Amino acid sequence: MDPVLCRGQIHVWTLKLDDVRSSFRSFDILSTSERERARRIKDNALRYRWMTARAALRTILSRYTAEDPAGLRLGYTDAGKPFLENRGVSDLSFSISHSDNIATVALTVGQPIGIDIEHVRRVPEQDRITQEYFCHHEQVFLLGLPPQMRAEAFFKLWTCKEACLKAIGTGLGTSLATFEVAIDRGDSITIVSVDGNKEIAKQWFVSSFVPEREYLGAVALRCSIAPEIQRFAFWSELGDSDSQSGM
Repeated sequence: MDPVLCRGQIHVWTLKLDDVRSSFRSFDILSTSERERARRIKDNALRYRWMTARAALRTILSRYTAEDPAGLRLGYTDAGKPFLENRGVSDLSFSISHSDNIATVALTVGQPIGIDIEHVRRVPEQDRITQEYFCHHEQVFLLGLPPQMRAEAFFKLWTCKEACLKAIGTGLGTSLATFEVAIDRGDSITIVSVDGNKEIAKQWFVSSFVPEREYLGAVALRCSIAPEIQRFAFWSELGDSDSQSGM
């Protein structure tokens, strides 16, 4: 049964790229431009993971649009944010992110959405990146943590900030400091300000989640009421999935 996405909901799909790669065989559902882009990726593993993520994206979108995966027309804004060009589905918004072997796709109706995931790992220049790209209060928070706790907190902030930037359609073309994010003692996320404006921050929703062990993700959109989030696990091109509500 195809999933039903209503206004006020977010659907988040997660897949392990290496596990589902064989499902797509020749990748014939990819567009000519997608196959050309894949050929420019020199590393074989990275190329096949990128192709698998794109094929899975098309398969997921087909379940919400009743379109053949190969017939979906994906356009891109000047900043590179993808959108559907097919008639009758312009209200469907989606975002995709992948890191190493894990990919995620977020979908909603009526509002631009952003998703980001990262493999939590030690970053040698993490403190320098924090000082150069994060807001002052974020720097104080991160640098005040014990060293063994910084990597997870760093990527929690990073994914939340990048998800917001992807929702507005700019990605890392806009400063990470645009969105100031706070992690409270209960580990929940709050957007403190947007370009220094605390009132605009109240119009934003962001939620952090764990797509897979040793990974962190976040989904964001601008909305007045917190949406209901449903998560799905993608298993094959036939659309088999496990689902659960909440994050």
